[in-house]
Amino acid sequence: MDSMTRILIIDDSRSTAKILERILLGAGYDTRYALSGAEGLEQAARIIPDLILLDVDMPEMNGYEVCTRLKESAATRDIPIMFISAMGNEHKGLQLGAVDYIRKPFNKTVLQARIKNHLELKRYRDSLENQVTMRTRELEIANERLHREIEVRREAEIRARRNEERYRSVFENTGAATMILDPDLGISMVNAESSRWTGIPPEELTGRRFSDFIIPEDRDRVVGLHSSPSGDRALSTRYECRMRFRPDTTHTVLVRVGLIPETEKCIVSLIDITDRKRYEAMLAENEAYLRTVTEAIQTGLLVIDPETDRITDANPRAARMIGCEIQNLIGKSYRTYVHCEEDAGDPGSCQDTFSCDCILERMDGERIHVRKSHAGARLKDGRYIVQSLQDITDMKQMLSKQEINIELSRGILELVNRVSPRHTLLNESRSLFFDAFSAPCYKQGGDHFFLRNINPGQPASIITLKDQSGHEVGCVLRSIITDLFHHAILTHFAMPLEQAVSRLNQEICRSGTFGRDDFFTSVFLQIDHENMEMRYLSAGHPPFLFIRDGKARVLPATDEDGGNLPIGVFDEAPFQSGRLSLRVGDRIILYTDGLTEMPERNWNRTITDAELVEMVDNILREDPGMPVSVITERLVADVTALADETVTDDPVNTSDDDITLLLLEIESPRMDAEQCFTAADKEDLAARTRTVFERIRPRWDALGFADAETRLWTVLEEGVMNAWKHGNQEDRTKSVSVAWRFGNDFHLSISNEGDGFAPERIADPSAEENLLKTSGRGIFLIRYFSDSVRWENGGRRMNVTLSKRSMPTADAFDEKTGEIMKLWAME
Repeated sequence: MDSMTRILIIDDSRSTAKILERILLGAGYDTRYALSGAEGLEQAARIIPDLILLDVDMPEMNGYEVCTRLKESAATRDIPIMFISAMGNEHKGLQLGAVDYIRKPFNKTVLQARIKNHLELKRYRDSLENQVTMRTRELEIANERLHREIEVRREAEIRARRNEERYRSVFENTGAATMILDPDLGISMVNAESSRWTGIPPEELTGRRFSDFIIPEDRDRVVGLHSSPSGDRALSTRYECRMRFRPDTTHTVLVRVGLIPETEKCIVSLIDITDRKRYEAMLAENEAYLRTVTEAIQTGLLVIDPETDRITDANPRAARMIGCEIQNLIGKSYRTYVHCEEDAGDPGSCQDTFSCDCILERMDGERIHVRKSHAGARLKDGRYIVQSLQDITDMKQMLSKQEINIELSRGILELVNRVSPRHTLLNESRSLFFDAFSAPCYKQGGDHFFLRNINPGQPASIITLKDQSGHEVGCVLRSIITDLFHHAILTHFAMPLEQAVSRLNQEICRSGTFGRDDFFTSVFLQIDHENMEMRYLSAGHPPFLFIRDGKARVLPATDEDGGNLPIGVFDEAPFQSGRLSLRVGDRIILYTDGLTEMPERNWNRTITDAELVEMVDNILREDPGMPVSVITERLVADVTALADETVTDDPVNTSDDDITLLLLEIESPRMDAEQCFTAADKEDLAARTRTVFERIRPRWDALGFADAETRLWTVLEEGVMNAWKHGNQEDRTKSVSVAWRFGNDFHLSISNEGDGFAPERIADPSAEENLLKTSGRGIFLIRYFSDSVRWENGGRRMNVTLSKRSMPTADAFDEKTGEIMKLWAME
């Protein structure tokens, strides 16, 4: 199918236009759409599509009026028009010139077939018209040829009479000194330019010998070129010599020689190349100078034939870097010595200068780091690649140390913020799920975030996402300073959200650690655990997505409180927050501008708030209650597909900016199901555990949780065994209770009726002295395969969470992290 076939959709329904656009793009058509009749007429006149799909029922200008206007215009009257509408008069549409009329709802296959048929018909019609045009033109050409032949015959006699005059005129007006020579080099005829150039009147030149004007050093050579030793006519057609027509002036002359048919004479034209010879001498001097410079320059230079990858020349510095003589490099493949650290493309095919870091392998086997730059160059005998090699080994070592500093800085930032809790129990009927998707485009990315629970007296959760300006090492250091200030304010001051942010802005502005052009944007959330009121504040940051009852919207809206200046711009900047009451099922997605600006590099556009909301609403149509983790995964996939980029949480990020999303959901901690049982022995216990497992597994698999046999079964089996053995002390009269629920994560609760269980007393089975013991591995395996494990009710109940990931996340170690690092004493 012709990839250039262009179809224009005119429909006031954006959703219908998008559906048609997706169908046609999938079929390989170049598709555009307009959302009104006026816009459709403007686009049709501008792009001249191959076919138009036209809706009938549109405001201001309906489809019939649009069709009439299109048929009235000479530029668009031949474009096939297909009406697609749920209503309207089919007969009227066809009378107005439409080629087809399809009723909504339409069948995708039928639509594609009809479009293909009408495009084929248009091609046949265009082909016939082209043939008619070509045949008409052929007839016109034949007629013109006939008239020309008649004219040629009529004028043949006139031209014949004028030929002699013309030849003489050409001879006189060649622009060069032209002479006719006899076989003995006597001058028999000259043109006016010869007289002007030599300064000798024509009558004095005529009869002189041509060789008389050639300096003695060149005379014998020239005479020999005009005749062979046997006296035959000269065969040389051009040569250079020095001539002197006046005693004080010598000219270097290019002589062109032509034999005059049916005579023994020849015609010569003389071109003064004295200046050209002088410039050639200067060029030779410049080449020698350039050679001297390239030999002295401290950057290695290789000249490469792009067809063969062979080295055709090199400067001494390149030879020293490789460790051999220049003559030993000539003819060798440059790939023998230069290896790219990363695939930077084939330099033999490059058209523009570009560079990459490479490894240069010396003759003695030593490997050094070089920065390679390629530039295409056209020299007198073809096209070459000039490749420069700069030794950057010392620079690489310095950058390696800097990368260590970057990693250390990131580690300090993570230590300051700790691991944000994945699940927070807000009150008896509500819990908060939290997760983050982060894909920096540089190691020193400027996005950072945390969730922190504060104020035991009036508990609240603080969530913040910050985007520092820049991507240099100092960006990470400013992030550390920012969050140190923020944590200190949260620790020592109990104040409303807007006052806390104002205090943070003042401390940043007055600290002297931010430069004039340094700032950061941020969004702040504060959730009161008791009344479920959320305050939100955006400081120059994109709005966040709020999802309730299957519909998305952005907050803060442009006409409400919550939007403010970035942090670090003005120390007295006022800040205002918005408020919202939360309930179970509410979902929130915070994001940095890297998400909405992702398409800018490849498509020169950004995603608007309205488009982002529409994308989320489209995802929610499949399941209005979809967990926020699934929504975020689908949203990132849709945006990356639209932007033609690759972004994953591995992390991989091919775009030009860091991309971070924070996802929150208010969940109910109430379990979906529960099963209680007693067991007579271990075999009976295993059978009952397997029954619970088979009850859970279908939904586990359907929701996309990974490795049921490894993760779910191991945690369930070891948890039930610990409850029965260590909790109930294998008492067959005491029951084990297993409860569970699915949300963003899988939540499992295993309870016993015993005296309690102290898991911290279980020895570490990975310790050397315990490696051969057959017991004590249950708690270790539960911790290993779970994302979090907590005991309640004196050790009688174990609560476990497992995410969809196939292996545990860092949240599994947040208890340990809390023991190691607890900077904020008020928690």
